[in-house]
Amino acid sequence: MLSLGCNPLAQVDDDNQEVTNSDIGIAISSILEVEKRSLSGDSLTEINQCYLCLVKSDLKYRQSQFDDNRREKYIKEARDWATKARYLADKYQFKGIVKYAQRRLDRFAKTHISSSSVEDDLIADLNNY
Repeated sequence: MLSLGCNPLAQVDDDNQEVTNSDIGIAISSILEVEKRSLSGDSLTEINQCYLCLVKSDLKYRQSQFDDNRREKYIKEARDWATKARYLADKYQFKGIVKYAQRRLDRFAKTHISSSSVEDDLIADLNNY
């Protein structure tokens, strides 16, 4: 998260922090390593599951800033991962993560990305799961 300039403990998100392609590459490598270890038998704690969803959201958000052609796609994916993080945080009662994920969702709501009613229903189902 920190390599993406996204600090879960910050009071305000820093959109102005410079993130490079190298930072994004480090984040991708880190995510892949965590997923690889998880697939090979290492289990993720509940809190780490939440953070993995958050970092994936942060990654997609930062990628949206680099690629105008896929901006909407990346923002949608970022919103989906933040929604999943918020759901898990609610489920496991991690109030700080709930707040951080909600800040992300509030930011994405401001982007006015249109989504189909099917997507909205799927997200609502996730929230109610």
